[in-house]
Amino acid sequence: QVTEPIELSTENGFSPIGKKGHVFYGSLDGNGKTIDLNLNLPEQSDVGLFGYCSGRYIKNLTVTGSVKGGSFVGGIAGQARMNIMNCHNKATVSATKECVGGIVGFLNNDGVINCTNSGQVEGPSQVGGIVGNLVDAYVTNCLNNGDVTGKGNTSDGTHVGGIVGRGV
Repeated sequence: QVTEPIELSTENGFSPIGKKGHVFYGSLDGNGKTIDLNLNLPEQSDVGLFGYCSGRYIKNLTVTGSVKGGSFVGGIAGQARMNIMNCHNKATVSATKECVGGIVGFLNNDGVINCTNSGQVEGPSQVGGIVGNLVDAYVTNCLNNGDVTGKGNTSDGTHVGGIVGRGV
């Protein structure tokens, strides 16, 4: 459980929590607190507060700042296989490759529930205000007020949406 506001930056040695091969398994209650993220990892996959996570949930958390990554980039999580509830992204989130979302870049088998994004989100493909790429998952009662921009021309299409960039 988060007990006070936190500032995390790649300049100060922070790396996203969990990555492919070293997945974060568990849950986090943000307790309504804010985490200010400043991540500059334009060549890296799995970028966000959590890079790659699986488990029960991430809930009650706000993220501010700037999150820049390669692929699978989100304010809360780059890739998630868990529920994300009552979370809010106010950070600018951008990717140099695919799968970027205000809350999560890639979501599989679970849901994003009662979340909001007011940060700018941009990338070349699979760009969504809440989720970049959604597979066998769902989004319920979420709101995006941020600008969402797809700035690529990929062979499979750009896939840009205010809530979900691409869903299968």
